[in-house]
Amino acid sequence: MITKLTLLRTAVRADVRIGENEYGGAVTATVALFLGLQSVLAYFAMHAQEDELSDDMLRREVQQLITLTLKPGLMPVGSLAASPGVTAYLTRGSEGMDAVPGDVRRLEPGLYQLSRGETVHHVAVVDTEDGRLRVVLDATASERVVYRFGYTLRALWCIC
Repeated sequence: MITKLTLLRTAVRADVRIGENEYGGAVTATVALFLGLQSVLAYFAMHAQEDELSDDMLRREVQQLITLTLKPGLMPVGSLAASPGVTAYLTRGSEGMDAVPGDVRRLEPGLYQLSRGETVHHVAVVDTEDGRLRVVLDATASERVVYRFGYTLRALWCIC
């Protein structure tokens, strides 16, 4: 037999469940929103750090190569394999320009980031006593790590 007490307990349990679902949905949405915001901020922070690290590596390479050019005329013009992932181009006037890629050739002294398709290069152009030095760092692998991190964050956010 169903008593009045049993019916009252069932009604109270149903009210409690309905209340939990209403508040639970709002809490879940708020947590998901904050998690998404945190993911976006983490991605942009990592992307900025990767760019800064690549530029620092590029500056070190440039400084090492400049020390080699302190004795004018000893360093050959054209393409130089400086280290893994880094290629340098030294030009004296028009001498050695045929080895320099077209998009790097037109750059004035400074730091640049060039993207061609899926490849990303950080470029430094410096005038030295021996000529214009262009140093190209292939940062494609580093960029892929950043993108993979972004995909991971997106997946975690979607799972939540």
